[in-house]
Amino acid sequence: MEKQLEQVQREHERAGTGTEALPLRPSIGERVVEWLRQRWRVVGIVAGMLLVGIGGVITWQILQRNRAEEAATLLSRVYTYYDNGDYERALYGDTTKLIRGESVYGLEEIVRRYGGTEPGKIAALYAGSAYLLRGEAKKAEPYFELAAKAEAPLVLVG
Repeated sequence: MEKQLEQVQREHERAGTGTEALPLRPSIGERVVEWLRQRWRVVGIVAGMLLVGIGGVITWQILQRNRAEEAATLLSRVYTYYDNGDYERALYGDTTKLIRGESVYGLEEIVRRYGGTEPGKIAALYAGSAYLLRGEAKKAEPYFELAAKAEAPLVLVG
């Protein structure tokens, strides 16, 4: 860019305008291009970090959604035991029954694996309730504490 400015100034001097040629001020676009040319590595690294960060957030959200769907599926298989008062199987699962090749996981296992998801917190509510109905209030406490962190209306109503 400096070479271009010098060339333009020389041409003005040769033309014999009779006035001294004023230095041309580069346009904003030219200044931006020059700034980027000087700092291309830093700009590239920052852009790359932004892309990786955005990709990481999107991946995390997809994984969390998939985990929540898995937890909801597993939880749906336990409801019948809970509703029928079979709290032992509701809490610990049923290895004698297979659904799509998997034994029925209990509420404890669902909470252990998926406690960070909304369905996992709903499972915690059911686990706490099952322990309470079995007369084991001390075991119910940590499950109710986890369930209290949920945003699901079922848990908030209690």
